[in-house]
Amino acid sequence: MNITVKREPADKQGENIVDSLLTTTAAASSRGKREIDYSCSDRKEVSCILTKAQYVAPGAVTKIQERTGTWTGQCTYWSLTLSLTADAVSIDTRIAVEKEA
Repeated sequence: MNITVKREPADKQGENIVDSLLTTTAAASSRGKREIDYSCSDRKEVSCILTKAQYVAPGAVTKIQERTGTWTGQCTYWSLTLSLTADAVSIDTRIAVEKEA
């Protein structure tokens, strides 16, 4: 099966995939999307620590709202830290999101 890897308007075309192990259209489509995501884009990872945030599954696409505007990216890391002391509770959420540069 041969796959042409491109995203409209095809300004960031990746290497074409020729793989005899890809036998179904679903597997080929998934592989092509992965190649586009990791080979054909110009991304940077943005990390932040939040005091309260909803869970975002790694791999999910999420919207990030900042003072300068809103952008969409793919979550690469999410963790929740709970700290207990004798008189206080502290919760921190760490998230890393890849966005187009």
